[in-house]
Amino acid sequence: MSSTQLVVLTSLVALVRGFSSFNFNERTKRFMERMIDLILAAILVLAGYEYARHSRVLKYYFHWNHFTHWMQDNMGTFAFTLLALLLLAGFRIALSKEWSLSAKKALHDWLDPALLAGALALILITYVARTYYIPSGSMEPTLKVHDYIIVIKPFMLGLFHDFPPQRGDIIVFHPPLPHETKEFIKRVVGLPGETIQVRHEKVWVDGKPLHEPYIKSPPDYRWGPVTIPQKHYIVFGDNRNNSLDSHAWKDDGGTPFLSLRRIVGRAVLVIWPPSQFQVLHDYHWYQTHLAHAYSGTAVLS
Repeated sequence: MSSTQLVVLTSLVALVRGFSSFNFNERTKRFMERMIDLILAAILVLAGYEYARHSRVLKYYFHWNHFTHWMQDNMGTFAFTLLALLLLAGFRIALSKEWSLSAKKALHDWLDPALLAGALALILITYVARTYYIPSGSMEPTLKVHDYIIVIKPFMLGLFHDFPPQRGDIIVFHPPLPHETKEFIKRVVGLPGETIQVRHEKVWVDGKPLHEPYIKSPPDYRWGPVTIPQKHYIVFGDNRNNSLDSHAWKDDGGTPFLSLRRIVGRAVLVIWPPSQFQVLHDYHWYQTHLAHAYSGTAVLS
């Protein structure tokens, strides 16, 4: 569930909580009932209209396997929609009855923890960490399709002097592409001020080849050289030949340079499925474990 969806849902809980504290006269109650009825009716009409427009595509998802894949990609949106509709429907039912003191207390006993949980969750996913789902194979073999990961937010990383990112970090960000609304996940390869080039199946940093033991296969393209502006980065997917990243963004109307302000956080852990559970090593780990073995190569420094 996105921050925006969580804000809307928490606000809706707060409204229901607030309205239930007042003793409305009959005229106000009837007006609120009609408004909620109109909202629910509009949602049903809109859902029917969208189904009629896209019935062939939607029938595809009625198959159980396709539906479960859709749920994995859209779990947050599904949970948000379901909870919002339940709140509206519950409030509509409550309005049709007289509020007794016991009913108010029971409702408040449920809404108050929900409101607190929503506020805490909003703080958590905004400033501390949140989970992300991997929808594509662009980061294979490190991250596989359907993996769930933990991403630490810049505010929390900054408290431990671990932000801005360093080479080798796996980051989530908003790509510098027009009309792209989804967040991407890639690995930081180039830092501000460096000159990056891809040739002879390697990435070259300021004229030195970069040893990258985590990639799926060597890049089969030539790219660059480019010099990275300050507060910008070059990011590539570990699946170099099947990744929409810095080397391909310009072809899609974007820029190859990722601005620091677009970074959402750093991936630190794969938590699901259990067979994929792993710590996503940062650049310090690669320095310590690989620098001696590849002393003639620039190793993620």
